[in-house]
Amino acid sequence: MNAFRIHRRLVTASLSLVLAAGALAAESRIYRTVDENGNVVFTDVPPADGRAGRTVELGPGNTFTPPPTAASEGRSLESWLGRESDEDETEGAAIRYRSLRVAGPPHDQALRDNAGNVTVTAEVDPELAPSHVIQLYLDGALQQTGHTTRFELTNVDRGTHQVELRIVDASGNTLATSEPSVFHLQRRSVLLQPAKRSGNGAP
Repeated sequence: MNAFRIHRRLVTASLSLVLAAGALAAESRIYRTVDENGNVVFTDVPPADGRAGRTVELGPGNTFTPPPTAASEGRSLESWLGRESDEDETEGAAIRYRSLRVAGPPHDQALRDNAGNVTVTAEVDPELAPSHVIQLYLDGALQQTGHTTRFELTNVDRGTHQVELRIVDASGNTLATSEPSVFHLQRRSVLLQPAKRSGNGAP
C-alpha cells in the first residue's frame, strides 16, 4: 500500500514538471498573425480559435561585452580616469636630461632689431618628454612656457639681457636648468634720430 502511494506521488510530480515545462515553452513562443487590415502582428499570445497564425522561431539573442571599468580592473575611479596621465608621468619620470642649453642667440652676441624681436632656441638631450615643458626666463622673469624648443620674444628693450631655460614636469618640478646666456640688443633710439627740418628751411 505504501509502495503504491509513493509510485502515485512520483507520477504526479513528473506530470507536474512536464506541464510546467510545456507552459514555459508556450510562454516563450512568438506568433505571427495578420489582422483584418492586412497588418502583420507579432505577439506572444496564441491566436484565437479559427484565426490563421504560425509560430516564429527565435534565433539566439545578441550579446554585448561592456568595456573594462575601474571596478573590473581593481582600481580606484580617480586612478582609472587618470590612467593616461599616470602613464605619461611615469614615462617622464624615467627621463634624465643630460643637457639643456640656449642655442640661439649665441652667448654675448650683439643683435640689431628696431622692433625688439628676438628668437631664442633651445637644445635638449634627450628630446623633451610629452608631459614636460620648457620655461623661458628673461632677466630672471618668466616670459613663456611651452612644449617647444623655439621661443619668439617681442618688443625687448635695447641693452644687455640674460636668458635662461628650465625644464619642468606636470607638477611644476624643475628637472633641468640651462647656463645663463647673454645677448646685447641694439634698437634705433628716437632720441638719437636727427631732428627734422621745418618747412621754411629753419634749423
